[in-house]
Amino acid sequence: MLAPVSTSAAHGAGTPRQGVRLVSIRTSLLAGFGAVLLVIGLGLAYNNLRVGDRIQRWIATSLLEKTADLTEAKVESFLQPTEHLCSVLALMAESRLIDDAQPASVVRMAAPLLTNLGAVSSINLGGSDGWGLLVIADGSGWRTREVQAEARPGQVEWAQWSAAGEMLTNWTEALPYDPRERPWYQAGLKYRPTGGTNTAPALPQVVWTGPYVFQTTQGLGMTASVAVSARRAQRLVVACDVLLERLDQFARAHPPTPGGWTIIVDDETRVLGSPRRNAPDSGAPPRRGVQKVTEAPVPELAAVAQAWLAAERPTDFIRAIRAEGEDYWFSARAIQVSGTRLWALMIVPEADLIGELSRERQILVGVLAGALLLALVLSLVLAGSYSAPLRDLVGRSERIERLDLTVPRRQRPATSRIREVNRLFRAQARMRSALESFSRYVPVEVIRELLDRGEAARIGARPAELTVMFSDIRGFTTISETMPPDALAELLSEYFDALQHLIETGRGTTDKFIGDAILAFWGAPKPDPEHARHAVESVLACTHQLAGLNRAWETAGKPRLDTCFGLATGPVVVGNVGAHSRMNYTVLGNTVNVASRLEHLCRELGCQILATETVKAAGGEGLVWRRVGPVAVRGKRELLEVFEPLGIREDIDDLTLEFGRAYETALQHFLRGDFTLAVAGLQPWRGPVHPAAEALAARCERYQRGTLTGPPFLVAGQPQPTRDSAHLRKAGGADES
Repeated sequence: MLAPVSTSAAHGAGTPRQGVRLVSIRTSLLAGFGAVLLVIGLGLAYNNLRVGDRIQRWIATSLLEKTADLTEAKVESFLQPTEHLCSVLALMAESRLIDDAQPASVVRMAAPLLTNLGAVSSINLGGSDGWGLLVIADGSGWRTREVQAEARPGQVEWAQWSAAGEMLTNWTEALPYDPRERPWYQAGLKYRPTGGTNTAPALPQVVWTGPYVFQTTQGLGMTASVAVSARRAQRLVVACDVLLERLDQFARAHPPTPGGWTIIVDDETRVLGSPRRNAPDSGAPPRRGVQKVTEAPVPELAAVAQAWLAAERPTDFIRAIRAEGEDYWFSARAIQVSGTRLWALMIVPEADLIGELSRERQILVGVLAGALLLALVLSLVLAGSYSAPLRDLVGRSERIERLDLTVPRRQRPATSRIREVNRLFRAQARMRSALESFSRYVPVEVIRELLDRGEAARIGARPAELTVMFSDIRGFTTISETMPPDALAELLSEYFDALQHLIETGRGTTDKFIGDAILAFWGAPKPDPEHARHAVESVLACTHQLAGLNRAWETAGKPRLDTCFGLATGPVVVGNVGAHSRMNYTVLGNTVNVASRLEHLCRELGCQILATETVKAAGGEGLVWRRVGPVAVRGKRELLEVFEPLGIREDIDDLTLEFGRAYETALQHFLRGDFTLAVAGLQPWRGPVHPAAEALAARCERYQRGTLTGPPFLVAGQPQPTRDSAHLRKAGGADES
């Protein structure tokens, strides 16, 4: 019997445990390379971010502090000379070096000072009686505006002066102007100098106004004012105007970074200039008048300033602030100027600070991407070099598992540059060669069935109903005596190859070769409900193949190999028979003996194929049979009805059918003892073309001559049957099924 193997054998080391997920070499290599590069990349990215943040903070702090120092120095250098000029003019007025009643005196004394200080745009003098004088540069000369608000209200006197201080022209203009209402006059009266002596008067204290729009020039500016000593008859205020546009130009010319801002505001957060982007084609247009920094036309600047104000305007303030979806670094520096506090605000987009870091990170990302791509390509190449031969090994192993030991024409050479894989190829080749050799001794279908069932072979057999075939070559002994051994072996090899191929393709199992004989069976090891039909069709194919081979061999000067076939369907014992160390998968039983006897009877009955009635019954429709008659079989006391398959119904010709009917009619006459009618019916078919007709006619003639006696049956020389003679004389015609 075929015994089941143990669990360890059925599920060996090559079978994965339950729950274990299998992956391909390509996937594992990709995952491995990717994991290594991912860890390295994440480490580098983390280090880059950590160091980058530290560098960014250091750069931001250093840059903003440097810009604040520069801005503070510039503001002081911009405003302090104006303060000194204002103080000097006040002392000159106090000392009567400037006659405030004579505009020419003021022009001649103040013009040189005004010329040397580019920040000062104009000089104002105003008295408590409503008198006022404005000196302003006009081209290469000067222009003055004198007003007497009480004596001549609503009128001003304009005069044009040369560079040498000579009046060139004058004119009157209707203009409602009173110096006492201006911010600079009111600011100057808040502080009065104290102390001093006749020889060394006290230095006047200067006070600054907030930003406002100048009436004459309509420019945005600030004014430094100082009150002259009260020793004069009237209270006089001297003021110097500064256009903030120049300070704004400086601030915009010195941003912390190309994308940043430097903004100067007063203590009320009013911008001393027009904040805008530094790029000339991307900024908001300048706005006239005073505006607060939170109202700046640049949204980012306004948002950052709002965050600074929310922090209660800390001094020396440096912080990262997020505004308008972007990150900014912000710094605020307080600047003290003559009792007035100004603020220098520096705003730097983080993108400006990390531009180089961003480029480094982009380079890092590019390197990592390139490394990943290279790893992908490398892993694919390596996976191909690994997996391609392994896939080839798997494919070869699967074919070996199916006992397909043929080598496809387009199969790649079994080799690899990997030493271990190459050894696997060699081992597999040796295994395939061993199995191929083994399969020549054991039917391949038997081994395949064992593998499919997962069973191991042991001594034992099982009962089954099969169809058994026995074949033999007529006159082989004579043929073997006339041919050299090597030529005979080659001829037999060609003969056996042809018949075995047809048997196996017809779902049969070749049991063994016995000299020139073949023992085969259908229906085992793989069950086949139609084993009888497949057996008959296979044997008919063998006869057709042999007809062509015999013609070819005769043409080549080789002997014919005329073969007889015996077929029997019935109970047998099939399984492994032999010793424990060596066994044979075979069939045993009377059905095998019957098939052997029928093959031997073919010679005497002039048939190529003889089959039992059980074969005919199990063969099913589609086959055409000729009843040969009752025969005496060695070892059996009862006569056996035998038949010859003429062919498949749709393939058989009319002449063959006509011969079958003629033979069966003659057989009926023979069984009834009408030997003369039987011989007459067979006369047209006698000859080498139909040896069966010749054999039956010869037997009839022997009964006519008295050589044979007793009830008529076929095959003389056998023990007399005990069967009823009347039963032997049953009628029948051409039998087709």
